[in-house]
Amino acid sequence: MEEKELLQAIKQIIAPLESDINNMRADMKEMRGDIKEMRTDITEMQADMKEMRTDITEMQADMKEMRTDINILKTDMHDVKNRLGNVEHEVVRTNLMIENEIMPAVQAIREGQRGDRENFKILRERTDEIEQDVIVLKVLAKKKKKII
Repeated sequence: MEEKELLQAIKQIIAPLESDINNMRADMKEMRGDIKEMRTDITEMQADMKEMRTDITEMQADMKEMRTDINILKTDMHDVKNRLGNVEHEVVRTNLMIENEIMPAVQAIREGQRGDRENFKILRERTDEIEQDVIVLKVLAKKKKKII
């Protein structure tokens, strides 16, 4: 009996250990599933990171292109400012020429036209007087012919 009792005692000691081993096996099986899921998640994360790197590389290229475009715009704006400055200078110069040269000439022409009108009026009046004198002289000349 001792053997049976010994076997029984060993079974009583082993029974909770078997249960623990079975629980550990179930936990390990569950952990394997979790590890599998984690591997899948890590693979997906790696793919996402690779895609993000590609996107970042494209964004860097776009940024570089934008910087180039901005520098071109800055250069163009500088050129436009210079041209505008030249235009402003020309406008000021033109305004001064209009004020100092053209306007006085136009005023002189207007005054000359007024003076010409006056002179023409005087000349007309004088011509009219001469015409009247000629008519009178003609009449006198005819009278003299008749008298002679």
